[in-house]
Amino acid sequence: MNRYHVFYTFYADDSDSVDHEDPVSLSLGEIRDKLLPRLVGDGDFLGLVEARGHTFQVLYDADKHLYQAEVIEAPRPDDRRQVYHVYGGWLDRAALARTLERLPATFDRTDFPDFTEQSL
Repeated sequence: MNRYHVFYTFYADDSDSVDHEDPVSLSLGEIRDKLLPRLVGDGDFLGLVEARGHTFQVLYDADKHLYQAEVIEAPRPDDRRQVYHVYGGWLDRAALARTLERLPATFDRTDFPDFTEQSL
């Protein structure tokens, strides 16, 4: 099963958090079973970083009862402009669970056909 470097903050749990600069290594199963159920407070978020440095990030919006999911593609080492590309969309809980179930080891735009280009 795929493993990712994971960071998160859960405000409802006394701001339980793992900083993005010191992430923990977790399997997709651990993320699904231990962290996904905790994304319930407004602003709670979870980020998964794959081997190339691309991030799959999820933020819960309590007003909408939806999750904003984004993939942030890290700049290529040879990219002098250091441009990040971001694409994402809004998901309900079931769609987020399905997305996590099929999350690949590395994130490419083609893996998320319903996501649209976002601005940073």
